[in-house]
Amino acid sequence: MSDEIGGKRQRDWWDGVFDDGPAAKRGCFGCLTVLGVGALALFGYTVYSFQQSAVQHVKDEQAAEVERATRGPSETNTNAMCDLAVKSVLVSEDPFDPEWGGSFHAEGDIGVVSKKFDSTNGFGAKLTSRYTCKWNSKTDTIVSLEVTDPYGETRKLR
Repeated sequence: MSDEIGGKRQRDWWDGVFDDGPAAKRGCFGCLTVLGVGALALFGYTVYSFQQSAVQHVKDEQAAEVERATRGPSETNTNAMCDLAVKSVLVSEDPFDPEWGGSFHAEGDIGVVSKKFDSTNGFGAKLTSRYTCKWNSKTDTIVSLEVTDPYGETRKLR
């Protein structure tokens, strides 16, 4: 607060601290400008980093797809696709229980799996059967599917 004493305006300590005139205001504007430019640069770098990581992710996916195409079918994928195909043609899908492993071999793009599985028939009896399945990894389709029941009868399902 300032008071007038004898026609002269007296300034207190606070006026000197906070009222430095136009030069101080320009300095404050300069600080805000520098902070704004810095924030904008940080935002731009963040966007650029995310874009580069997305591009790298796409490149990695393309390289993995090329590797899969040249490598042929995997045992895991072939087992999974054939198990799903067998389960879908059963009368009762719930108790389907394929064995771990079985036999697997690849013939070019075709993966061949043969394994035992337990299932329940329409009367509730548990049966152990065997399936042989051929899966084409290029077209992602089942080429053939044969099931041999416990009595030795083989049925071609696909």
